[in-house]
Formats: sequence, structure tokens, C-alpha cells
Amino acid sequence: MLRWSSFLVWMWVGLLAVPGLAQFGALEPGKRIKGHDKLDCQKCHTEGSGISSTKCVSCHEHRPLGSRIKAGKGLHASRDFKSKSCEICHKEHKGRSYNPIDWSPVGGLRRFDHGRTGYELEGAHRRVKCAECHTSNYKRSGRTKYLGLDADCLTCHEDVHRFRRSHKELLDCKICHSFDARTVVKAKGLNFDHGKIAEFPLRGRHNETKCSNCHSSTKSFKIAERPDRCVDCHKDIHKNVYTVKQRDCKSCHSDKQREFTSKIPKWNHGKSTDFTLLGKHKKIECVACHEKTSKTPPNQACLACHKKDSAHIVAGKDRFKGRDCAQCHSSSSFKKRVPFNHARYANFRLGGKHGDLACNDCHRVKASAKTAQKPEDTFEFFSTSSCIGCHAHKKEHDGKFNDRPKICVKCHVPGSTNIKTPDHSELSPIFAQQGAHKPVACDKCHGDGLENLNPGKDCAACHKEDDHHAGNLGNTCKNCHLEGYPWSEVIFQHNQHAEFKLKGKHQAVACNRCHTAAPKTYKPTTQQCVDCHGSQDVHQKALGTDCAKCHDETGKTVRFDHNAMTDYVLDGAHARADCTGCHYRGDPAAAVIDYKFGTPGVLCRDCHGDPHGLRPGAACEGCHDTEDFMNAQGRVGAGDDDGKGASKKVPNPDGGPTEKAMFKGAQHSPEQSGGFLEWFTGQRRVPDPYHDTPPFNLRDGHARIDCARCHGGRGDLQGLGKMCDTCHRSDDIHAGSLGPMCGNCHRQRAFTPAFFSHTQVGFSLVGAHRLLACKQCHSAGNYMGIAGDCVACHLDDAFRAAGTSGTNHLQAGYVSQACTNCHSQTSWTVNPLFRRRF
Repeated sequence: MLRWSSFLVWMWVGLLAVPGLAQFGALEPGKRIKGHDKLDCQKCHTEGSGISSTKCVSCHEHRPLGSRIKAGKGLHASRDFKSKSCEICHKEHKGRSYNPIDWSPVGGLRRFDHGRTGYELEGAHRRVKCAECHTSNYKRSGRTKYLGLDADCLTCHEDVHRFRRSHKELLDCKICHSFDARTVVKAKGLNFDHGKIAEFPLRGRHNETKCSNCHSSTKSFKIAERPDRCVDCHKDIHKNVYTVKQRDCKSCHSDKQREFTSKIPKWNHGKSTDFTLLGKHKKIECVACHEKTSKTPPNQACLACHKKDSAHIVAGKDRFKGRDCAQCHSSSSFKKRVPFNHARYANFRLGGKHGDLACNDCHRVKASAKTAQKPEDTFEFFSTSSCIGCHAHKKEHDGKFNDRPKICVKCHVPGSTNIKTPDHSELSPIFAQQGAHKPVACDKCHGDGLENLNPGKDCAACHKEDDHHAGNLGNTCKNCHLEGYPWSEVIFQHNQHAEFKLKGKHQAVACNRCHTAAPKTYKPTTQQCVDCHGSQDVHQKALGTDCAKCHDETGKTVRFDHNAMTDYVLDGAHARADCTGCHYRGDPAAAVIDYKFGTPGVLCRDCHGDPHGLRPGAACEGCHDTEDFMNAQGRVGAGDDDGKGASKKVPNPDGGPTEKAMFKGAQHSPEQSGGFLEWFTGQRRVPDPYHDTPPFNLRDGHARIDCARCHGGRGDLQGLGKMCDTCHRSDDIHAGSLGPMCGNCHRQRAFTPAFFSHTQVGFSLVGAHRLLACKQCHSAGNYMGIAGDCVACHLDDAFRAAGTSGTNHLQAGYVSQACTNCHSQTSWTVNPLFRRRF
């Protein structure tokens, strides 16, 4: 026990020896408050600088206050406190239970102006104690925390309307409620748009009615059924056609009115009912026409209401049935008539003397209607509005126009005795009377009194003597000449009326150049080109008589297609060559074209000769193409004939300058069809008739070299023989010791590796011999005359073995024996199974 007490004493002395700790403990002016008692002094104090306000607001308890100060909000951010240090108002070291919040600088807690925090207390909030809102405390000290409250009403008050789920735009309670009264009776006066939120604007009396009249619960503001029409809430006092058709009450009534009235000045009767109210109709009451309980609208016909006022009903029969009264009468008064639009309603315009006549002058009273009340009560109606209805004269025109009642106005002016010049195109579809015909009087063709209405349909009826064609072109001149205009103005369309269409230069040729009997006759002539252009045939009928196969009407040979119309297809350089290159007369250098288009032949050698001197039947296209003679690519020898000298036509003959006899790039595929290289590269070998047969076949490396490498630039391309040493004598490392046929051991792809089989010489290479290079045995390049015995190469090895202790080959007589009795080509080690004793 004594030892433990001593330890505590020494420990305390050691702690006091720590610099600073003993100093602070000795200088602390008093005990700290409860929230700071366990903090290190340096959390608040800075040595040499005192207490920093930055450290105060950086504490996790006061960080929200620091954020508000930076944002310029609240009491501490005001100019009265922002520049002051925290320790001026909030004292420390006053004891554990001391409250560091001093309210005296702001007039005390009860007199504190809450508006200085940014939130003014209004209405009932002024009478609420601070603790009722500020209910949270600091964790360590337990004192009231005056931060952390939101200005939102729902921070303290319950969301009784559940607007968080239904209408978040109404979460601000101040929209409807004040700080003094919580109960809302009417929507009037509130900062609330009922039309925007509920899609039902409140106007007039609707804005003054109680909310509970529509909403059964003022907490949820739900209604039993949403009203879509006025009658859903308001009783329909009409019970007539408006209810039947479910019309909207707003068409007559306005919700801005405080009461329903019959005054509907803005209602458009014409737009809503298709019956416009004019005159006295606008002044009468609605019930004058509409019965209160009628389920159907009233008839809009005038007689439906004004039958007793009509003076046109005779013996119970309406003489104007089907007519609209508004054509003669106005809605102001029946007695006041309006001008009758005779042209619109009767389809007959009253002009001239017709406008001065009274109605009864034409619409006369019938004999059977003399019992009428007044002469104007009954009219004689006409079945037609034509002139013949009143003016059926048998004397004029001998009654020939009585069956054509509408023709009178073509010549006569209605209501006048004047006669106008008619438009003959309206009277007759075959004669327009234009040009020189226009001033001709009617009787010039139709006779006096127009007794001859059909003088003739053809021009020859009047102009037979003027026909220069002697009737050969028929009696209708209109096909060529314009009616009423000079004969020289011909409108004949050759391409439209004739079988032969004029195009190109034919359009400029005069008619009599082809129609030699003109103008007496223009009968069709022959359409064959040679009949007119026989003397111009430069081909001298060598190409036939159908010039149109090649030439058009302008003389150009745009229709000629050498590839389609001949047996020789032009491609490559041939397609760009001049015609005189093949079709010439005399000396080719003179470049005089042969219009008979004869050719020396269709084979390449017919034009280009045979610079190579190959066998008969060899085709140039086997090596060359038609684009450039230097392109010696393709299947060498393709297109050859049977070799008997019989030439055959080839689809694309080729050729080139004779001085360019050698060609670069002749292609020979290196492998046979189906070989490994074809599988690996996808390249299929094409047969080569020249070099696939003896005396020499091109394969592999030979197939990829230029022709000139072997043929030495000679144009005759004659064969060089099948002996390899003809070209590879300088490459023969055997110095001719193995003969000229290198192909017995080597391939054309490469000299190495050789495919020579050693079994051919009677000595099979097995074991270690298979791994030796040829020169290890054939050191002098001599591949001939080497013995097949082992001692021929290993004699030195045998003598060394004889002089070695333990072997004694010589004494035992082994040197004269075959080595294979004991040794194999796989190893020199003696095999006891094959050892023989001598």
C-alpha cells in the first residue's frame, strides 16, 4: 500500500514537471462551464494571441452558427455583433453551472426583438413562450439551443391537410391562414388561386360561399363528386330543351353575377341556335318563342309563328310555299318590304325595260284564282326563266329557236330592242368566227332571216374555189390553216398528224423537198433513208440501207455501239483509239478512214504482228491486256487455238507496239490447285498452257520472276531448255558433279532444303547421321564415290579405339570386322546383344 501511494506522488510530480500544463493549471482564473470542462485549453486559447472567435464557431456545436454568420443571417451577423469577439458577451471560467448566454446586450430574454434573427413574431406567435418553439438542448450542458428551427410553418405545426402528399404548392400555410386566426371559412380574400390548383375558378357567389358547402371535410378538402356542369349543384328551373341537350348554363348566365337573371345581353342567339335575332325579334322575351317545358326547339320557319300574318295564303294554300319570307320582308315589319333580288332568287336578272315592269306584268293572275283577296296575292310562276317563256314568237326565225330557250340572250339584250354581235363559239362548237370571219354579217352565211342555220360544217362549203390542193387533202382546212387568218399561216404539226416525225435537220427542210407534188398533194412519201440520201452514202451500201441504226437526224453516229453491233469488243486502249487505226485505206500512216470499215482481221497478230515468233495459234491475250502492252499479266497462253494453225475468234484480242517485245510482271500462281499455299493464302492457281507442260514447268520462285530473266530480252521468247544449269550454272555448288538436272534434289521454290533421299544411293541415314550436314561427309563438294562402310569415314576413330586400353580392337581383330556388328548409327556405345566373339 505504501509503494502504491509513493507511485501516485511521483506521478503527480512528473505531470507538474511537464512544461505548460502546470503553468495553465496554475493560471486558470476559475472553473469552466459544464460543456468545456473536458476540453484542452488550446481548443479555445491560442498561445500569445488570446481567444479566437474562429475557434468558437468551428466547434461542432456551434458550426451552424458559423454558417449563418458567413451567410449574413441572424443576430450574430448584424453589424452590432459581427465585429465583436465572442468572449465579450459569452464569459467563461465562471463556474460549472454558469450560463454563458448573456441576454442583457439585447434587452433581456423576454424583451428580445425576435425580428433581429430574420423571423418576425406576428399574431399569436408573440404570446408564445420561447421554450414552446425552442425545445432542443445542447448535449453536454443541457441548456436550450436557439438554432436549428425553420421558418416553415410545418416545422412546428402538424400537416393536417396532408398537403405534402397532394399539393406541395400549398405547404405555405400563410396562403390561407394568418398568424391570428386559424379557421378559414371562405376562399375570398385568400392568396390562393382555386382555378389553378383545383381547375375550378371561383367567381361571383362561388368565391363567397363557404368551403364546407362543396368540401365535406376541410382537412382533406375532398368532395363527394366533382361537378362538371352547373346542374350538378344548381337546380335546373328550365326543364326544357336546354336540359335535354345538356347545354352549359354559362352560355346564358355568368358566374360573375350574384343572381340568376333573364338578362343575357352578351348571349349570341345566332351563333348558339343558328337563328340570328334581328329587328323586333331582339326585343321580345324568350318565352314568346320558347315554351317553358318544351323538349324541342321551335321551328325557325317564319310561318311557324306568323301564319296568321301572311297575306299569301289563299283558300288555305300557301302560294309561296318553299320560299323564304326574308326574300321580300324584313324582321322589322311585314308591311315594310325589302327589294326582291330577282337575279339571285329567280335566276333572272331584271335589266332594261324588265326593271320598270310591275310584278303582275309578268306574273299574271290566273283565271282560276280570281277569287283571291288581292291581285298580288297569287302569282303565275314560270317553269323556266328563259326568254321563250314570255316571247315565244313563231314569226321571228320561223320558230326555229323555240326549242333552244337560252339562245336568245346570245344575240339580243334582255329588256331592250338592241341586237348585239354574238360570240359564234358559244352558238356553234365547230365555227368560232374569228379573224377575217368576225366582221362577216350573219345573213352572209345563214341567209335572210337566218333561214339556213346549217350552211355546212367544213371550210369547203364556202372556200371550195380557194382550195389549192384540189380536194386531195379533204374538205377540212382547219387541220393546217388557222380559221379566219391568211392561208400562208400554216398550223400543220408534222409530228402530230403524220407518221414520219421531223427531228434534227429534217425540221429545217422545206416541204416541197420531200413532197415534190406540193401544194396539189402532200401524200406520204417513202421513209427509207436511202431513198433521199442514197447519193450521200459514203459506205457504198456496204453497211446496208438502214442508216438509222448508226446515225440520228443530225447526222451524228450517236447510235452506233461497236461492242453490241459488231463481233469485236472494244475495251482498254482499243476503246480510246481512233477508228483509222483499224479501218484505213492504203497506207496506215496516211490515216485515211475506210468507210466500208474493212479490217485485216480480229486477231492481235493481224494488226500487231508476232514479235515473239511463237507457235501458230498462240494468243496475245494470254500474257497481255488491252490497256497497256507492258501489262503482261494473267494466264500465260490463255486463248490459244488447237495448235493446228486454225485461227479462232477470241472475245478480247490484244496487241501492242512490235518494238516492245518484252514485258514485266508475268504472273504464274505458285501452287497446284488444292495445294497448301492455296489454303493458306486463298490464292487459286490458274493453269498456264505454256509452262505447265514440258519441256519446262514454272513453279514457285520461277512463277514470280519476269520473263526477261530467262529469255534475256529476246523478242522471240523461244524456249531455253529444261536443263537447270542453263541458267543456274554459276549457282551449282556441286560443280557439275551431280549432272545438269538440279530438279532431282531441289525444288523451284528454293534450293534449300533439298528433297534428295539418301536411300537412293544405297546408304540410309538413320540415328546421328540424320542430323549431320552434307558437307561433313562430302567435305570436298564431291557427292560421288564415297564408300558405304563405316571405316570409310570413321577409320581414324577405329585406330584410336585400338590403341586405347580396355578396347584393344586391333589385337582382337575387330578392325577387320564390320562396325555394325557391335555399334549402331544411334550411338557408339557397344551393344552386348550384338557383339560377336572371334
